[in-house]
Amino acid sequence: MDKLIGLQRAEFERAERLDFFARMSQLLTVFLSIISLFIQDSHIVVYILSILGVVAALVWLYFSEQSKYSHTTAEKGRRAVLLIKGLGIKLQPKFYTDLQTLFKVKEEEAKKWEDENYFKSNRDCGYQKLAEMLEESAFWTNNLLKEYTKQTWCYFGVLILMCLLSLLLTPFIKIEQSGIIISQMVCIILIWLATGSILSKALTLTSSAQEISFIEDKLNNIVTSKQDSENTLVYMSDYNAIVENIPIIPTKIYKKNKDRLNQLWKERNPKT
Repeated sequence: MDKLIGLQRAEFERAERLDFFARMSQLLTVFLSIISLFIQDSHIVVYILSILGVVAALVWLYFSEQSKYSHTTAEKGRRAVLLIKGLGIKLQPKFYTDLQTLFKVKEEEAKKWEDENYFKSNRDCGYQKLAEMLEESAFWTNNLLKEYTKQTWCYFGVLILMCLLSLLLTPFIKIEQSGIIISQMVCIILIWLATGSILSKALTLTSSAQEISFIEDKLNNIVTSKQDSENTLVYMSDYNAIVENIPIIPTKIYKKNKDRLNQLWKERNPKT
């Protein structure tokens, strides 16, 4: 079990690392595109910038897709861990080996992520333990999502201001060569794609935080009632559907809030 925990956590770390490269490529795409809007008399420079912008966009797409793959794989591992440790379900050997083949990280790399106390619940296996584990997971996800949402909206705001400033200055730039105009139109499209992606990400984070907060409350009701409830599986399905589609939360946000959230969780659940 510790091995599976290590693999899924290491895969999450890989997804985050690839997501960082994707975001940097996205930012580079925007910067190259904005710079090209202010070039007036050198069509060669504009062509080069537009080509570099397209290349940066393709790199952004590649890293983004690789990150999504690792994220999806890590989520599969996380779900398996919840069922095994929460309900005491034993995985069939074929399912377990098939799951292991999906991970891109090496076992040596995963060892440092193994943690037998990853979940704080000490209950016997059953719906109550599963609900407690899910509640803890939802608690962390909910709070970290709120922090990441704030950062993403700020990032989007700064990017929009840069784009608006560029567009406001565009009328004052005299461009006569049609080739330059076409290249700059390509760059404008790249800016639109990048800012649209960030806006979509910010909206997804906002709505996901609200939905997870609702699920967390429902799980807390099950835990405090001390009664087994099959509704736990329903909330688990809802929770899994949400977290599999949200962007990766950067580790720096986790590290920054780790001590504070650990303390809050202990105060909320003194027996765990």
